[in-house]
Amino acid sequence: MSTQKKGYLGFLIAGGVASASGGSLLAMGLVYMWMGGLFQSMMDDIGGMPVPISGIFGAMGVGMAIGGGAALVVGLALLGTGVSKRNAYKASSTPQAGTATHWASAPATGREYPYSPAPTYGTISPPVASPPANSPAPRATRCPSCGEDLPDGLDATFCPSCGAPTR
Repeated sequence: MSTQKKGYLGFLIAGGVASASGGSLLAMGLVYMWMGGLFQSMMDDIGGMPVPISGIFGAMGVGMAIGGGAALVVGLALLGTGVSKRNAYKASSTPQAGTATHWASAPATGREYPYSPAPTYGTISPPVASPPANSPAPRATRCPSCGEDLPDGLDATFCPSCGAPTR
């Protein structure tokens, strides 16, 4: 990795914002200058009555056009600087053709990083075989509720000591 800092993203963002705002400001300045001339010519046709608002439109248009043009030039310069810094960064961070690096001469093992298995947090037991479909259900020998022994030989559905269901 090179020691050169990236730092081109700020230039690209600032250049894009300045170019977009400068371009729209320049366009609106030209529209205002045209409107000032249009209003003045309309008033001349009516009777030559001077309208101060047409001068205001013209003055605003000239100011906006000058400011927009300057912002557009600055924005394009910032964009150019950002693109050249990005190209320089990309050229310095990629190895040139014909230059050997220490990892390129090593034999390929199929892995880029050494393998280390994940830590085990428990054991996985093998699956329990399910009983055949025609075999009877397993019979409980102790009550799941109170833990007392269930009577042998009887298929009790309730515990005789506490009355809890056994299935």
